[in-house]
Amino acid sequence: MSGSQATPPSLTGHFPLVRLMARGWWVFVLRGVVAILFGLVAFIAPGLGLAFILGMLAAWMAIDGVSTLYQAVKGAPERHGVWFWLDGIISLLAAAFILLAPGVSALTLVYVTSFWSLAIGIFRLIMAFRLGSIMMALFGAIRISSGAQ
Repeated sequence: MSGSQATPPSLTGHFPLVRLMARGWWVFVLRGVVAILFGLVAFIAPGLGLAFILGMLAAWMAIDGVSTLYQAVKGAPERHGVWFWLDGIISLLAAAFILLAPGVSALTLVYVTSFWSLAIGIFRLIMAFRLGSIMMALFGAIRISSGAQ
C-alpha cells in the first residue's frame, strides 16, 4: 500500500453507513434516551425545558470562562496572554447575559437552533446524495422542514 488505508471488509457492500454507525450503537441509544427524556420534559413543562437549556449553556460558559482566566493567571504564553483574558471575560459576560436577560437569550436560542437545524439538514441531504442513502435524505428533509418553521 502506498500510504492509503484500505476500507475494512465490514464496510463494503450494501449499507456501509449503517454498518459504520452500528459500531457505536450504544451512542445512538444514549442519544435517543436523552432526547426522549428531554422531549418529555419540554412537552410537559416547556418553560422548564427552556430554562434547563439556558441554565446549562450559562453554566458551561461560566466554567469555560473561569478555567480560561485561570490559565491566563497561571501564565499563558506571553504572546497569547491577552487572548486568554479576552476569551475568559467574554465567556463570563455571555453567561451573565443569559442569566440576566433570559427572554432575549431564549429568542436568540430559537434562531440559533433554527439555523443549526437547517444547516444540519442540508449537510445530511448532501451526505445522502453522496452515499446514495434514501433514509439519510429523509432525515435531512425532516431536519430542514423543522428548522424552517
